[in-house]
Amino acid sequence: MSKESDIYNLGGIPSTSGSSPSNWDCSSVDNLNANNETRPVEYVPNLVLTHPIISLNSVATNFYNINFYHTSNYCYMGEYFQQSSNRHYCRTDKEHEIKNLEQRNGFTSKKQSSCWLLLLAIYFLLCISLSDAKENNCEEENNDQRLLSLRKWENVKNENQSNRPGFIFTVMCYNVLSQDLLSQHPYLYNNHNNVSLQWNVRWTNIFNEITKFKPDVLCLQEVQESHNKNYFSILETIGYSSIYKRRTGEKTDGCAIYYKTDLIQLVEHTSVEYFQPDISVLNRDNIGLIAKFSPKLHPTREFVIATTHLLYNPRRQDVRLAQVQLLLTEIERISYNAQSEGNYLPVILAGDLNSTPDSAVYEFITKGKLRYEDLSPRALKKGTSSFTGKLLVPAKLRITDNCQHADLLERRMKNEKLSRTKELSVIELFHSDKSNETQSNKKDVNTALHSTGTLTHNFSFKSVYSQGRPEINEGTTFQGEWVTVDYIFYSTKNYDVSIEGKFKLLSRYRLPTKEELLGINIPNSVVGSDHLSLMAKFKLEY
Repeated sequence: MSKESDIYNLGGIPSTSGSSPSNWDCSSVDNLNANNETRPVEYVPNLVLTHPIISLNSVATNFYNINFYHTSNYCYMGEYFQQSSNRHYCRTDKEHEIKNLEQRNGFTSKKQSSCWLLLLAIYFLLCISLSDAKENNCEEENNDQRLLSLRKWENVKNENQSNRPGFIFTVMCYNVLSQDLLSQHPYLYNNHNNVSLQWNVRWTNIFNEITKFKPDVLCLQEVQESHNKNYFSILETIGYSSIYKRRTGEKTDGCAIYYKTDLIQLVEHTSVEYFQPDISVLNRDNIGLIAKFSPKLHPTREFVIATTHLLYNPRRQDVRLAQVQLLLTEIERISYNAQSEGNYLPVILAGDLNSTPDSAVYEFITKGKLRYEDLSPRALKKGTSSFTGKLLVPAKLRITDNCQHADLLERRMKNEKLSRTKELSVIELFHSDKSNETQSNKKDVNTALHSTGTLTHNFSFKSVYSQGRPEINEGTTFQGEWVTVDYIFYSTKNYDVSIEGKFKLLSRYRLPTKEELLGINIPNSVVGSDHLSLMAKFKLEY
């Protein structure tokens, strides 16, 4: 077959045998003149003729943004085109035009070869990327499992432990991370697996952790109100009952205490609202929850458990200190018992204090005393040129610097016994759920009990864990680095930590050190919150 009669199938499909230029019908070709002679058109470099079926070559060519035209019954470059059986053919009139087309096809082939190389490179890059992603996922899963291996129960050695009978129970403290708060602060979780941040995944992990250990008392923080009703309430089907208090502002989360009803009975409970009108240091919506329990088999052996979630703002240590002053004042009211050892029932305080072991808040709780007047404003740091001064909580709340209600203290000294209802009518703390009606003929405040520049309290609290010791630097959450802000404290006889009171610490669920936690993100595939849970086993001696 001569070149003049060659059929060029630009779509890559060979011509039908027996066809010839003389058999072509070009009557509908627009580019013919009156004498049926070819009217050449201007050569368009970006024009590539292809078969309607897009081939790999056309895909590769598309990387160069070359335009594709499916032509039918048109003539370009003096070429006749006819569509036959979904194929595009061209016949040239002159040999030099055929050569021009051959050169053009050769140029396109080179471009297509380059495109194939580009496609191949992209393919390998995708393979490498997928391989890296798979490797990262494997590493992430290994870190998640490594975290579980770091946590185990460890017995507490105590030479003074006795063999006296008692009620043995476990307490879990857990900030479960409100999903609303997570959604409002997504930048805190940029390096996390998005799947692990979904509530249904997180709830499954939280529920699995709770049901795995089945603690007798659960102290929970950041429990979203809707989740408390629709998710955490399922714990009631496995033997728990609960009390709950939402924050007082617009936030949708709060604190909850769940307890096993077959072992423990609830004697009474109350909540503390840290928002107090017209007091600047107490203008936040955080709350505390306090419950008095007794073992079902020994109902006279009462004890108190409190939980709280203090303000987060790292710069406002003064606000957290004032919140603790209110909380301890209410714990003092609920736990006071003149017939008990030291006049108080045994107390456990568990929660997210948003304070590290080197903070003024931690020092105050564990040492029972803090001279704050010489500390810096707000941050309460030592060694600064400005000072807080003697005023922290105004005297109009009638809360002493020893964390007691001044009006109740006066009645105790007179041996007056007041009902809880009467107490609420005497104290000055504001509470949104109560009438807040107080006596108008109260005596003037005893200035010796207020604004002294030093805070004290009547409880000797000891931490279940070893926070603050440089050789055991534990972590409970990540805030730019792994830090400890969650605690379980329990009351002892005095601040000599070797002498315990009614509560005997038997064991604790180990917290990893900061070094062990490097490379681990939470929430993850096994941990449902951005805080680690804390657990301890106690014996309440009879």
